[in-house]
Amino acid sequence: PGQGGQWEGMAVELMATSEVFAAELYACGEEFARHLDWSLIDALRGAEGAPPLDRVDVAPVVLFAVTAALVALWRAHGVEPDMVLGHSQGEIAAAYVSGALTRAEAARVIALRGKVLLPLAGLGGMASVALPAERTRELLKPWGTRLSLAGINSPAWTVVAGEREALGDFLAECEKDGVRAKRIRVEFSSHCAQVEPMARELAELLTGLSPRTGGIPFHSTVTGERTDGEHLDAAYWQRNLSTPVDLDRGVRGLVEQGARFLVEIGPHPVLAPSLGEILDDIPDLSPGEVTVLGTLRRDHGGMERFLLSVAELHTHGGTADLTTPLAELPVRTVPLPVYAFHRERYWLDTASPGVGDLGAAGLSSTGHPLLTATLTLADGASTVFTGRLSLRTHPWLADHAVLGTVLLPGTAFVEMALHAGTRVAAPVLEELALGAPLVLGENHAVEMQVTVGAPGESGSREVSVHARDADVEDAPWVRHATGTLAPAADA
Repeated sequence: PGQGGQWEGMAVELMATSEVFAAELYACGEEFARHLDWSLIDALRGAEGAPPLDRVDVAPVVLFAVTAALVALWRAHGVEPDMVLGHSQGEIAAAYVSGALTRAEAARVIALRGKVLLPLAGLGGMASVALPAERTRELLKPWGTRLSLAGINSPAWTVVAGEREALGDFLAECEKDGVRAKRIRVEFSSHCAQVEPMARELAELLTGLSPRTGGIPFHSTVTGERTDGEHLDAAYWQRNLSTPVDLDRGVRGLVEQGARFLVEIGPHPVLAPSLGEILDDIPDLSPGEVTVLGTLRRDHGGMERFLLSVAELHTHGGTADLTTPLAELPVRTVPLPVYAFHRERYWLDTASPGVGDLGAAGLSSTGHPLLTATLTLADGASTVFTGRLSLRTHPWLADHAVLGTVLLPGTAFVEMALHAGTRVAAPVLEELALGAPLVLGENHAVEMQVTVGAPGESGSREVSVHARDADVEDAPWVRHATGTLAPAADA
């Protein structure tokens, strides 16, 4: 669970369209009512007298409740977490989902955390910095304890937090040194020396908290390692508030334990770019081996957006119950086709018509979709490649039309020349000049010839592309392109 995003509208819409979401949200509201003098539901609805959602002690409450409700919604659609990890206050939601904290215990931690931070409103701030952790620590030395490294979001991005005035000076230095840095839109700081007194106060207020080993593994961004739920006591939440968030180590731990889908739960996937950078930095991890997904998006946060996220998980090979959205709709079953197309290609693979025994004709097959056969001339130096094109055998060519006339694209000439060059050990196309355009009629086929000449002193070869109407007897050959192929590129 990350920070940020917009809750207005999206939570209200989801409450109206999902009983599961609404039930969890109202249940959270009942628990928070034991600790707060304002209503969670009223705040979400923007009721008269309700506090603003961006207030220091309000935002954590709302974000926790929306996160918990979204997890319930994912579960209702058949998506169960195998392990959990949270970012900053998101660890409290992760602890609740894992089973280490009850809803009542998590609500207590969230509410008290917001209360102890309230005196810092307007005094602190945070900023994201496009530097590795060690480099950021070096830049922070002139400010001593006034500024701290608050988070390691990826190998290349960190977060700085501390006193508001010192943060402004730090950002000015970054701009002067050409370092990308941006103030985060919060009016307080956390994970820094400035909040240590508040963190100690929080630990005192949480005396008696009794966490337990949950049913879902909890991966800590405080330690960067998997942590047993029974260790998420008052002392842990003191460290959670005052020490840096190590998202980098935490995500690597998830991947080491076999995570293949990272689903960010929240109003907007603010951590997705950092997750991608971490995955890119993990050795031996193939591209696409781990999929990063969000849940909602800023200004697009209703049920339609949620179902789109479920569909994205499904199409990447994840397990989801796609029948859940239909449960309350007036649907009926209909007969399926003779077989179901389930992640299957349903078009036919057929050989191009007219391709017979090329060997019997003294030709060799190329396996190329445009140039079917090749013939090395008797001089041993020149080679001819042949093919036959039409809108019937290559219907995709009809997409390239100019004023209603279908023309063979220039890239097709390049492709054929490159293919011919590769076959004769001259794979570099130094130049290609296009002459007459090749018009493809609706009911006519054309015969193609690509001729590669003998190599010159430098190894370069001339290449030419000719075509003629295959349906007209003795139709003249027209030269459409000429160029030069070379054996290797200059350094």
